[in-house]
Amino acid sequence: MFNNIDYDSLSEIDRSIINYIVHNPEISSLMRVRELADATHVSPSTIIRFVKRVGYDSFTELKLDIHKKLVRDASIITSNLSQLSYKEPLVFESDFEDKIDKLVGRIAQADVTFCVGIGSSGIMAEYFSRLLNSLGHLSLYYQDAGLPYYLGKDLSNETSNLIFFSTSGETRELVTIAQTIEPHFTYTISITNNSMNSLASETDLNIAYYVTLDRFIFNVDFTSQIPVVYIIETVIRKLHELGNKEQIPSN
Repeated sequence: MFNNIDYDSLSEIDRSIINYIVHNPEISSLMRVRELADATHVSPSTIIRFVKRVGYDSFTELKLDIHKKLVRDASIITSNLSQLSYKEPLVFESDFEDKIDKLVGRIAQADVTFCVGIGSSGIMAEYFSRLLNSLGHLSLYYQDAGLPYYLGKDLSNETSNLIFFSTSGETRELVTIAQTIEPHFTYTISITNNSMNSLASETDLNIAYYVTLDRFIFNVDFTSQIPVVYIIETVIRKLHELGNKEQIPSN
């Protein structure tokens, strides 16, 4: 579903509709046109035009495709370990290595790297920050989304990085920071579950992974953070290797 779409050609409205469907497939598969329009804050005619643009002949055909995806997902063994594969084409995008190398280069040249996240993503931000500091790369982490703007604008300079960790890429506080932080940070990075979200579009570099959302009542989030750990530790290993190369004296 939505696999063969040129996302760069889509409008922000189209992307927001896709993001809603991807994150709410069960509800979307039961909705009427007007209900989906209300949920995504657009008009019914916008939904109809969206359906045509993403390659479906009718809204019914789109709903049928959503339902088929739900059936396929339900047949997969739910063990997190059996779901995940670290082969890049299955979990990450095709340019994953290039983006990792770009992030490594940014961190290696940075005076300070800020890491921010909330909830389980905040734990990932702290983990990454601690590992960076252990390699000698100055890093500060924040799990209170109000802090980076007020402190970061005084601590940052032209080589500072700000890395956002967010499963959905739609955490309101983080999106607000990404939209307002630009005057103080020359480079922003987001690490999110899929690339079709607000944080991805607001940051200079997005590293996306793809894993099934696992949320329960009251928005309790059990979505696996294993891909994020993999991203973090891949970056750390590359930074460590880079540091070792720079320490080897030339003859």
